[in-house]
Amino acid sequence: MIKTTFRSTPVARAIASVMAIPRAANDAVEGEMALIGEDMEGFAKVAAPWKDRTGDARAGLEGYSGVYGTASQGPGVVNHFAAIRHGVDYGKWLEVRFGGRWGIVQRTIEVFIPQIRDRVVRALNGLAR
Repeated sequence: MIKTTFRSTPVARAIASVMAIPRAANDAVEGEMALIGEDMEGFAKVAAPWKDRTGDARAGLEGYSGVYGTASQGPGVVNHFAAIRHGVDYGKWLEVRFGGRWGIVQRTIEVFIPQIRDRVVRALNGLAR
């Protein structure tokens, strides 16, 4: 009779480590996108060109992030995003009225798009340490 036992060999540990890479990569990207969402909110609140009457519009600006995916993309395949939105009903008018002169959402997106790739790459490179 042959006795077999599972041992945590270096090969088994290496396989387990490689299998953990997608989860670790998704966690790193998710964390960075959350920070980007927070940064977008901070930028928008400071840079919004309108004068506050009540402060509700500025306070209602919200940066956020999330993850979504579908089964058709495959297991563990997800899409990460960061975005900015108004928290007041009249926010859409601040964005489009007067040809968008008072808008902050599009301006915020334009400022952050060039940063996203570099920030995500830095987050992923941090996994190698």
